Amino acid sequence: MPKRKAEAQLKREEEEEQPSDGAEEDDNSKSASDGYDKSTGKSSDESHSDKAEESSEGDSVDSDSDDDTSPEASPSEAESEDDEDGEAYKEVNVNFEFFDPQERDFLGLRALLNTYLDGQQYDCSGLVDAIIKQTAVGTVVKSAEEDDPFAVLTAFNTCRGTAAGSVWLTQLREYLTARCPDPATREKLCKAFSGPGTGLLVSERLINCPPQLAPPLMQMLMEEVDGAANDEDYPQEEREEFAFQRFLHVTRVYTDPQDEQAEGGEDGQAAGGSGAAPGPPRDSSLRGKKGDEGEDALIVYVRPEDEYLHQVCSWSFTFSVEGRPLAKGDLRPLRAVMCVEAGRVREAREMMDLVVGNMMADGGATAVAAGGKVAAAAGGERKAVAGAFGKR
Repeated sequence: MPKRKAEAQLKREEEEEQPSDGAEEDDNSKSASDGYDKSTGKSSDESHSDKAEESSEGDSVDSDSDDDTSPEASPSEAESEDDEDGEAYKEVNVNFEFFDPQERDFLGLRALLNTYLDGQQYDCSGLVDAIIKQTAVGTVVKSAEEDDPFAVLTAFNTCRGTAAGSVWLTQLREYLTARCPDPATREKLCKAFSGPGTGLLVSERLINCPPQLAPPLMQMLMEEVDGAANDEDYPQEEREEFAFQRFLHVTRVYTDPQDEQAEGGEDGQAAGGSGAAPGPPRDSSLRGKKGDEGEDALIVYVRPEDEYLHQVCSWSFTFSVEGRPLAKGDLRPLRAVMCVEAGRVREAREMMDLVVGNMMADGGATAVAAGGKVAAAAGGERKAVAGAFGKR
């Protein structure tokens, strides 16, 4: 080997055998300043690049795995559009089951009927007892047998049977008579209460109950009444009790006195005690009716059956509900009392079925047995109607 080359090689070997501490620090500092990563053998820029690629690959894998499963609904997907207060409407699926009133329903019915006389003190427990004891006619709606009822519909004979002479019926009669604005209509009201063959409809439900409950409730009630009046399995006295000639219906409606209709007087003569049947409405949910103060006000019906029973009634009147403070622009609550001949109830039901629909008529519930009664082998359960209805 040439001398110069041999000297250079010897010098390099000596430097490799005895490296100085300062050189190591310089090398390390140089590696750090250059971004060299000894654990990976790559520069820091290369490491960051690899990590970014790994992160993107992980994200792509996660997104691919999400495609294999159903994504969780976001709040906007689980809820519908916001209302005017900024709160979202939510949809809840509820099973509606129809039962005979039972002792277990006492407290729930008492809470439901506590304001039946608009805050006036009355024998609410007596009314609830009458509903439960009357086994031939009457229906409560619950989501399960153990739950409290949120709707009830039944009919009582005002002169005989379970309700005759009861304290609650006397209190109701006095309450309505004192608030009837027209003497002629007041006389008709007293005659209806005391005359034979009058059935008092007791209908109460929570305000957010879907309107689709009304047609099957009315159908079941009328079929039960017809069965109790004509089925030979019932005693003669009980059959006579349910041989109704007319129905008194007491319900809640609302009005806006400021919103008058030009033709309200023509199609609203029944209210206020004129005695004429009202004409057909121009809208499926609102009608022009003459209120107790004589103005042509707009009536808002909360329950669909009220509108159609009002159309076929023989006479009716309304009066304001007292003791409820109202904000400016709020609708004014009213009580509507109407008398409907028994032969015209079917006409009202048919109109309501055409507009609202009937779950029972459409096959959504089991048929009612002959005589309006269904076997109560399963703890009094009659029939179940399941559906998805929107709730706040």
